[in-house]
Amino acid sequence: MTETIVDTTEEYTDYDSLFIQREFKFRWKGKEYTLREPDGDAAAQYQNMLMASASMSSDGKVQRITGMADSEPVLVSACVFQGNTEKNVLLIHVKKWPSRLVDDLFEKAKEYGEMDKDDTLEVLYRKRDRILTLIKDKEDKKDPAKNDLGNLTDGSELPESGDIQDQ
Repeated sequence: MTETIVDTTEEYTDYDSLFIQREFKFRWKGKEYTLREPDGDAAAQYQNMLMASASMSSDGKVQRITGMADSEPVLVSACVFQGNTEKNVLLIHVKKWPSRLVDDLFEKAKEYGEMDKDDTLEVLYRKRDRILTLIKDKEDKKDPAKNDLGNLTDGSELPESGDIQDQ
């Protein structure tokens, strides 16, 4: 019997070092809560609700919007937890909270999840830093000595995409 040795070494990115879950602790009516950045399910629920609220015409224009306002408390409910637990605040309770509170938490959830289409300068800097880290990791694996990007601050020293060739 011949034994085959299989290399199970895989390339991976350590997202634990790139992402720290954002949290916002607050108190409402004597109870402590934690708003956490949206996970994939919460973001998908929110996006699906937005899409479902728009009725489109055959030429692709929005004809009618219904139920869009419900998307805000849905996202808040998915992101707000009781104290330090993993227990979400139920949607029925979030809908009873003051509009100002829900609006503030909704905006924080969107910001933490980087869900706004119009990225702020801070969000763009974070995205750039993540991309530069991923590029550096990939290039270091190809040729560690040749591909030191150093301490780039604005990305202007990066080669144009046409200048980079895969080996």
